[in-house]
This record gives sequence, C-alpha cells and structure tokens, in this order.
Amino acid sequence: MRSEWVQGAPAEDNTRRAFETSLNKLGLDYLDPYLMHQPFGDVYGQWRAMEALNREGVAKATGVADFYPDRLIDLIVNNEITPAVNQIETHPFFQRTRYQSLMSEHGVQIQS
Repeated sequence: MRSEWVQGAPAEDNTRRAFETSLNKLGLDYLDPYLMHQPFGDVYGQWRAMEALNREGVAKATGVADFYPDRLIDLIVNNEITPAVNQIETHPFFQRTRYQSLMSEHGVQIQS
C-alpha cells in the first residue's frame, strides 16, 4: 500500500492523516507495508510520522519508493528505523546490481 501525496506542510500531520484515510478507505486495522513515494518535501517529517506508525503497530513495515542511493543512505543514517523496502525499477536490461548490493548491506529489501 502506497501513501497518498503528503508532501505539504506540516509533513508529520499530513502523513498521519493520509495514513488514516488509506486505512479507513480500505477498512483495515493495519497496513503492511506502507511506503513513502519519492523523496520530495519534508522527507524527515514524513519518515518520523511513519516511524511512529510503525512503533504503534498500525504500519507493520514501512518503506520508500524511488529513492536513489544518496537519499536512501541519508534517510537511514539520520533516522531510527531503516526502511524495510525500496521500491525501484529493475529488470534484465536495468539490473542496478551495485545499488542492490548497497541496499542489501543496509538491510533494505528491493521491491520491483
């Protein structure tokens, strides 16, 4: 399940509101996984909210989508919870093996 666009300020409030909207629309008690789509806006604020949702148990796993290596490492180094997944484009003609190795070193699962 992917989050709605939550880049507006304040990011933490908007992220929680978008999460609750998705949860209610789906009629579920929790989401697994819940992803931040693209590193735009207040990424740290969005991720803090997602870390809180993960700690509360309503987002069983949290992750990101379309994060390039520099943005992914920045997020990992500057926050408490490492994204469980990074959803990126890969296929036989675009394997990104170095990036896949980097994600593996940091405990991030590739999702394509």
